[in-house]
Amino acid sequence: MNNRHHTEVFGEAAVNFIKTYKRNSPFFLYVAFMSPHDPRNTSPQFKAMYDSSKIELPRNFLPKHPFDNGELIIRDEKLAATPRVLQEINNHICDYYAMMTHLDAQSGNIINALKEKDQLENTMIIYAGDNGLALGKHGLMGKQNVYEHSIKVPLIFSGPGIRKDYRASGSVYLIDIFSTVSNQLGIPVPATVQVQAVLCKNAKTRISTLHIYKDFQKAVHKDHYQLIADDVKAQRQTQ
Repeated sequence: MNNRHHTEVFGEAAVNFIKTYKRNSPFFLYVAFMSPHDPRNTSPQFKAMYDSSKIELPRNFLPKHPFDNGELIIRDEKLAATPRVLQEINNHICDYYAMMTHLDAQSGNIINALKEKDQLENTMIIYAGDNGLALGKHGLMGKQNVYEHSIKVPLIFSGPGIRKDYRASGSVYLIDIFSTVSNQLGIPVPATVQVQAVLCKNAKTRISTLHIYKDFQKAVHKDHYQLIADDVKAQRQTQ
């Protein structure tokens, strides 16, 4: 029976592909890590890096969500007691950090494999993540919501022609990756594709973004402001 963590299995498969790739043509490697995600278990060495007694609770922590958002009894929300218990939340945060650190280590192994093959400078790397977990924010645990912590995801581009340490202002969707990569590679983007290239010259990020969870949670995000409307059981709550 194989008890190895999936993060290591996926990471080592990617490293092996890079090390054994012998063709002269370019390659495309998509590594769909499953972390960080429940169940939040990881390698003991990474779990040992975090002490739950030293974890700071998020500033917007609440013992429970102040109203029914339509998904208070689902998946992650059932992984912790309600009202939330401080030590339990700290433990969950530690497990979350440990999984992310484990993932970072495997991502580093992939980058090192590119270095060893002398291909790092020739490779575009795109790092994108899943929606963030609440873990106590607003009294929630999961990502079944449209608060900022759960609609935002990491998105990093690195490689030839990409300015070092550049941080774009404004907002993008993950679907904008398609046009961005096409533009960087000189591949025409079909006229039917209504997404933006965010790295090209004079690129413009989105003024605002729209978000929806199922048919009862909606949000619009602009600059540092967000408007949320929850329509549950014929009752509307706006924030």
